[in-house]
Amino acid sequence: MSGTIPQSFIDDIIFKTDLVELIDQHVPLKKTGSNFVCCCPFHQEKSPSFNVNQQKQFFYCFGCGTGGNAVKFVMLYLQLSFPETIEYLAQKLGIKIPDSSKNQDYSALSQLDKVLQKIQAFYRDNLYQKPEQLVQYLKSRKLNSQVINTFQLGYAPSDPYQLSKLCPSATKELLDGGMVIKQEHAQKCFARFKQRLMFPIINRKGTIIGFAGRVIDAEHKPKYLNSPETKLFHKQKELYGLYNVLQANNSQPEFILVVEGYLDVISLFQFGIPNAVATMGTATSTYHLQTLTKYTNTIIFCFDGDKAGKQAAWRALENAIPMYNQLASVKFLFLPDNYDPDTYIREFGANNFKNFINKALCLHVYFAQRIQQEFGNNGTQKIVLEVQKYLQKLENGPGKELLLTEIAKITRLDPYRLNQWLDKPLSAQALPEKKSVTPLRIAIALIIQRPELFQELSTNIITEIQALYPDKFAFLFNILRKKPQLQTASLIEYFRDNDLYEVLNKLVFLDHQIHEEKQLTTLNEIFEFLIKQSLTKQIDELLSKLKHNGLDADEKLLLQKLLTRRQIPGIHSAEKLL
Repeated sequence: MSGTIPQSFIDDIIFKTDLVELIDQHVPLKKTGSNFVCCCPFHQEKSPSFNVNQQKQFFYCFGCGTGGNAVKFVMLYLQLSFPETIEYLAQKLGIKIPDSSKNQDYSALSQLDKVLQKIQAFYRDNLYQKPEQLVQYLKSRKLNSQVINTFQLGYAPSDPYQLSKLCPSATKELLDGGMVIKQEHAQKCFARFKQRLMFPIINRKGTIIGFAGRVIDAEHKPKYLNSPETKLFHKQKELYGLYNVLQANNSQPEFILVVEGYLDVISLFQFGIPNAVATMGTATSTYHLQTLTKYTNTIIFCFDGDKAGKQAAWRALENAIPMYNQLASVKFLFLPDNYDPDTYIREFGANNFKNFINKALCLHVYFAQRIQQEFGNNGTQKIVLEVQKYLQKLENGPGKELLLTEIAKITRLDPYRLNQWLDKPLSAQALPEKKSVTPLRIAIALIIQRPELFQELSTNIITEIQALYPDKFAFLFNILRKKPQLQTASLIEYFRDNDLYEVLNKLVFLDHQIHEEKQLTTLNEIFEFLIKQSLTKQIDELLSKLKHNGLDADEKLLLQKLLTRRQIPGIHSAEKLL
């Protein structure tokens, strides 16, 4: 499981890692009760079902069923192997892995990071060499040297083997980072980016995770080219320019503009509006919204006024509506035809652009206007049916009240009556199948959730249960005997290569609704019940044989012993759990 990495070291890494802090660095969390929640990073969803329990140091998604500890999260989210994950977590804690094998190298992520930094320096050096075509392009865009340095712009030359020459011993890292493409019937790799103005993509911690390249010759296609998905770069979870916005606004911007292009971000910054970010060629996702709300109360989507801009705005609105109760202020701004933020601010200046920002429409107003435009001629019933598709995804709250008020205006319906129409239950087919919770599952969940309960069980009960269910309890009990101090997150890690691994991950968040003071008593009662159940089955088999074929002396003796052993106190109180 752990190769040459000592298991005790893995236990220590899990114990010292704060899972809430770890996950929040990648997916912004919001505290709700005793847990932290967000939309699941492992499947698409509109409302948060991903829970992180700080006490147990465990996460679980009630939507897709994915759960685990810090190791599992990093392996899934960053797509790392187990050794790479331990190295990653150890580096974050400032701990060196005590690996006896000096030939092993678990720092792939760190090496990739170093290679990307070296490539960025290479691109910047090429920019300063001022190739004529690039100089003319930068003049046409009127970018000054200060903003070029702030956003660390660079230039990828035309040589297809530029990066292989730059990093001759880092072919694996170049491929892993998506910076080169391997030719099909050759050993050489050629550069993904050639003759392009390069924009390093920097995450909110200031680390280079990828690149985007823009052509400077209109004949070349595509206009923009991004790094592919890698262990570091996930385009649906990153926002270009966010790091710069946070640096310029002390991590508390009054508002954040979401624009469509990288040069829009840079031009707004140059003209004194350091508040813009851009998506990586994708629609604004729930992850983006969660990230932005961590830093500001006002999100303004700024789109071109053409058909494509309006389509992009509607996709952003569709992702924002299910979260509208939690979002303080979401607005939409549409520029005049044939303008984008870059061209508008250059022609009309920052003051006019700021005045334009003040005219942005609140989400609920924009939503009602679009619904009226699209379906107003089809009657009130059609409007209500269309609105229902969106508002059924939103629980009651301030955001829903605002939306209902606006729709009531255009339909002339009473808001309360309108809400009754919209609140028809979803199809039963969409409801997940509820799995039965057996006494056995409850018992395992109690021990997994509170491993210290094992130490309070009697030796007789432990021996009996382990004999009855060796596949479910033998390994678990043996670990808890040797490691009585283990907590939930570390205990689960011992099952990584065991068939029970995924089952136990789910049972960590099983809501058994048993008060902590009664959990030990309940666990004893369940085990006593399971023992009696097994004895009863053996007795019934022997009695059936006695009735039809008779028993020999040994079997009669066994039957007598079983009948005596079945008289265990506390059985009846456990039967209610069935």
